Amino acid sequence: MSDGHSYTTISAEPGQPVRIRVDLYLGADAWIAFCRSPARPGGVTGQDARMARMLADQAAAYAAEVERLAAASTTDDAAA
Repeated sequence: MSDGHSYTTISAEPGQPVRIRVDLYLGADAWIAFCRSPARPGGVTGQDARMARMLADQAAAYAAEVERLAAASTTDDAAA
């Protein structure tokens, strides 16, 4: 199994838009980084909410696939 990991950073400063960064390190040669700031310092738009939901859905799909692969690996190890 790879030595992958993930983390999320949320930065908020007075008078500035919130910045969100998600990094998924899948292994030594594979990683994904996603950065997003809401469009306006004074408010969040529907598009911002849709982007956040899309990111959450994709992260959930990734987690489910990793769990599936881990379970298959455990089954393979037990059969050996």
